[in-house]
Amino acid sequence: MGAWGKGIYDNDDACDFVGEVVDSLDLSRIDSAVNEVLNANTYLEAPLAAQGLVAADVVARLRGEWGDRNSYTGVIAQWAERANVTASDELLRKARQVVQRVRTEPSELLELWSDDPDPETWHATLDTLLQRLS
Repeated sequence: MGAWGKGIYDNDDACDFVGEVVDSLDLSRIDSAVNEVLNANTYLEAPLAAQGLVAADVVARLRGEWGDRNSYTGVIAQWAERANVTASDELLRKARQVVQRVRTEPSELLELWSDDPDPETWHATLDTLLQRLS
């Protein structure tokens, strides 16, 4: 995984997933990523975890909790603003579970960030996302 920061969108897998989301006109990719993460009964690979976190972030945006707006989130923010979709209460509940699953072993992202000199910043990013999903 090419990562350059501790934000949700600060890695190659997240950016690739954004492209898939904005190419769709519905929540099918979001729903699929959420369900794939939640159905990962064994080791949760980093690419899937990154997709799940983007999906959770999109759910928060669709529910009015916009979070950061920067060059990495701009495309998804524009999509969320123009998309004629609503994130259901069920999808919101699942999005919260995704964030918890990513930060619970066995999770490759958890392992990678646990080895970082400053894992607290990554955990703070996930805490903020959970707050936006509350």
